Amino acid sequence: MFGYYSVDVQKTFGETVPVLNNDKYLTTVGSVAAVFNAIRFIWSAFLDKYSYKKVYGVLLLIQICVALTMKFAIKSKFTYATWICIALFCEGGHFTLVPNILKKIYGEQATGLYGVAITFTGLTSLMMIPLLETALGKDYIIFYLLTACFSTVSLIILTFFFTE
Repeated sequence: MFGYYSVDVQKTFGETVPVLNNDKYLTTVGSVAAVFNAIRFIWSAFLDKYSYKKVYGVLLLIQICVALTMKFAIKSKFTYATWICIALFCEGGHFTLVPNILKKIYGEQATGLYGVAITFTGLTSLMMIPLLETALGKDYIIFYLLTACFSTVSLIILTFFFTE
């Protein structure tokens, strides 16, 4: 879901915003954000103390807030860098939380199911190609709003239809 926040896109998006358009700054943001993506194991550590529903719910809420406020975050270099780091931290969380819950629900069959479930990153990337070629591709904020919408749908499903 959060594939849109990849390090490459944050730089391309940052280059379209005059306040952020500095190659050294955007490269630094990408490097620091990659570290936040790498510490994704923190999400799975929360599963030792809290339920999947709570942990993933928090991840989705953070993701929604970041996506909805990105329009304001781009007005400050510090805020933009912080938002990108948070976004990539959440993106990494998906890759640690999904295998855990699949194993809990499906046991031995989880490995094969994860192989299917992980295809969402490739599929969303393929879906983005034609969208980026349209007028929508010029307005990155729309993609952040789409992320917020899909994350909200995920949160509704998690809250009302998911049982542990």
